[in-house]
Amino acid sequence: MPLLVLLACYLFAAHAVAAAPASGERWQQIQQPQFNLIFQAKIVAEAERVADALNQYLANHLSEMPLDRPIRPFSLVLHANAHSSNGYVGLRPYRSNWYNRPAAFSGLEWYDTLAVHEGRHLIQFNQLNDLPLARAARVITGDTGLAAFAVVALPNWFLEGDAVVAETTQTQAGRGRRAAFDLWFRTDALSHAPYSYERAMLGTGFDRVPYLSPYLLGYYFTAYLRTEYGSDLFDRAIGHLGRWPGFTFNGAIELETGEGLAYHYQAMMTQLRRQWQQQLDALSLTPVTVLSTSPGDHWQSLYPLALADDGVLAAQVDAAEGNFLVKIQAQQVTRLTAIPNDVARSFSSESKTRVISSTPQRSCWIAEIPDRRKPLMATGELVCWQHDTGLVQLTQGEKLTAVAQSAEGFVAHRFTSARTSELVLLGPTGQQLNSIRLAAHSLAHDIRPTADGWIFVLTGSDRNGIYQVAADLSGLVRLKGLDQETVRSPLLTKNWLVYQSDRTGIDQLMARSRSTGKEYQISSRPFGSYYPLWDPRQQRLVFADYRAQGQQVVSVPFFDSAAPQTDWQAAETLPRAALYAQALIRPPVLVPERTQALERSDYPVMAQLWNPHSWWINLENDLLMGTIHSDDALGKLSLTASAGYYLAADDWLARLDAQYRTAPGPTLGVLLDRQLLANLLPSQSAAVGVSQVFTDRRGAYRAQWTPSLALQLTQAQGSASTSALLAQLQYGLAHDRPPHSLANPVALDQRWAARSNLAGTQFDGVSQTGLTVPGLSRRHAVDLGVDAQALQSNAPLLLDSRLFGPADALGLTLRSGINYRLNLGAVGQTLTSLAYWRNTQVALNGRAQYADDQWKSALGITLQPSLNLLRNSNLLLSPSLALYRLQDDSLQLNISINLGGF
Repeated sequence: MPLLVLLACYLFAAHAVAAAPASGERWQQIQQPQFNLIFQAKIVAEAERVADALNQYLANHLSEMPLDRPIRPFSLVLHANAHSSNGYVGLRPYRSNWYNRPAAFSGLEWYDTLAVHEGRHLIQFNQLNDLPLARAARVITGDTGLAAFAVVALPNWFLEGDAVVAETTQTQAGRGRRAAFDLWFRTDALSHAPYSYERAMLGTGFDRVPYLSPYLLGYYFTAYLRTEYGSDLFDRAIGHLGRWPGFTFNGAIELETGEGLAYHYQAMMTQLRRQWQQQLDALSLTPVTVLSTSPGDHWQSLYPLALADDGVLAAQVDAAEGNFLVKIQAQQVTRLTAIPNDVARSFSSESKTRVISSTPQRSCWIAEIPDRRKPLMATGELVCWQHDTGLVQLTQGEKLTAVAQSAEGFVAHRFTSARTSELVLLGPTGQQLNSIRLAAHSLAHDIRPTADGWIFVLTGSDRNGIYQVAADLSGLVRLKGLDQETVRSPLLTKNWLVYQSDRTGIDQLMARSRSTGKEYQISSRPFGSYYPLWDPRQQRLVFADYRAQGQQVVSVPFFDSAAPQTDWQAAETLPRAALYAQALIRPPVLVPERTQALERSDYPVMAQLWNPHSWWINLENDLLMGTIHSDDALGKLSLTASAGYYLAADDWLARLDAQYRTAPGPTLGVLLDRQLLANLLPSQSAAVGVSQVFTDRRGAYRAQWTPSLALQLTQAQGSASTSALLAQLQYGLAHDRPPHSLANPVALDQRWAARSNLAGTQFDGVSQTGLTVPGLSRRHAVDLGVDAQALQSNAPLLLDSRLFGPADALGLTLRSGINYRLNLGAVGQTLTSLAYWRNTQVALNGRAQYADDQWKSALGITLQPSLNLLRNSNLLLSPSLALYRLQDDSLQLNISINLGGF
């Protein structure tokens, strides 16, 4: 009876909270034969545009990758309140989520980018439904089985590369048309012997570039294979997966082409290196003066931001040490402050947008700030750093994406949750003074002040180009349209519009005469020129010049005379970039134009909470157990239900675990459990609880607090019922991790928990602290841990220790530990077709425990290789072999296998 009353109270409270809409948000849906589009009512027009675009691209994809069975309908959710540039297709459950903030990397409007790219993924995964083994996996375990089959069968480079090819061949833009997209790959291939196929696909964590991108390798590899062996090669190959003689992806390609993927990779690299070398040999290189360069022992780049005191302010992106605002003077680099990863990524990635605005006094950027209580909600805020004040946030509740500053204030681009676009004039303290509307769903970036106004690049519209506007945002004028090119970093001098363009296939600096409109290439560098600054005092342009180890800062003479300099090359004489996937371009499928409005209706949030997608049955000895798992499309209710029968006891077991995220933010949880004790007598328990995740972001640090409170009732047959109240607070703080670092430079994890029975006669408490700090070199890290438990009951709050046993002693128990971890570096060795060895970590370990008025200690050493299984980047595990010497001089060997790794 108490359990039933408790459950009824919980369900009533959950229903009362759920019945209230979240901040007045109204969800609607557009149901199409192949998908159900779910969106907030404020973006109806955008949702209708997405539905039309997705129908078109799905038709295009199906013409290239036809299915034997109809597309399995999926849910697509547009998250208008999110302020990150992302989208994905998930398989557990099967659905797609798109986030709101546009990105500039593809040259397409943001939702068009997601429609073609994520639409391709949906067809790729639906092709698996044509395979008997994949269908059997889904019948047996639901979406979990299909997801497992996809992870094992399809390499990540194929999934992402094939989607990038689709972006590039089905539109007039796409990443395959952007020179900055293959910058790392192209430069590395011309500067070093290529990696093996396995290392190019899987990496080691310590490679010559910050990370090996499956998008980049996959674009070239899928385009090469389809061009050489037929555009339908992968459609044919996927049909062999899970059946002999093909079975694996490599086997299927070998069956279709006569050679495996390692052979084709080498052939592709030989072809690409030859083409790229011919392009490089045709250049007449511009000599430069080097102002600062990277050390050369690892990848590091410098991106100039502003001139200051005979020096240069720059952003430094270091693959091993992190991201920093720096000052370059006399070829010496001084670090000023850390830069967040998501800001620095715009410099190092293919976007190559100018996201930091610097003056000698301060540097400003837009920070993505998550909502403190609600997931999938965020803002874009203006933050500034200067020596005397540190980091200061100037706006609150904004949706900004880019900013530039002058002595009088700021101009920023705002992209709202309703997908409107505008330039905003802000005062020195961030207050809005004026605004102008831009084209719908367009993106303004690379904003920079001029002598009498502002200049910026506009993308995502039908009038893309370089624009100028007066200081008060009046008189918007397009200075230059785009000529099948990507442009970045415009600046104005008295006589010239200077910008970077990739029209030749390499990003080079260009100049357009302000009087005649004639254009010239003013620099010719081997790999790419980025982020120019005009230095009128020394009559030079300062810019980033890419090399194999990263960007160096250089300069070239620039006199700003009305006539072009003698070494400049007229734009009309420049060669045009060749498109690698040109042979794969096909006319789009003709989809009948819609003649009537799409039917839409309110989305029944509560009615759609139950969405079972995965299930499985376990048989272990005398226990038969079945489990089913449900997640709804909006991520509000997660539920796992299990039931089984224990033959030896002739009795049943069951468990229900539900977590419901309420509109205000807290998550309500309920747990009902019936199990059999060691004596085979049944025990029933019920728990209800509430928890709330609070998140915060400041500079390069992320913090998270999670308080929770739970009430638990337990009753075993033949025993009196017991009740307990559990309160817990978890706190985490972490500095952004560089890609080649073993761990976050600084990370703190803290947990406090207290438990008391309702009678107040027993009290248990625990504190657990973990701290990670850098070691003596870049490949070292130190982990420190201290745990303390005060126990009055017979149920420990600390987990068992493999060295010291359970922490079940009454009174005080203390534990401490230290690990000094060092990575021995890249291995990059293929062991068999089943395993690839990435790198190896060694750790020196110390452990101690105090309990029952007695100290115990142990010293050890751990060897931990990092492996990829089945040539799959998603299947990463780290077997660990640890040898300890205990206080009594005995030896203990601990072996474990950990999912994930470095």
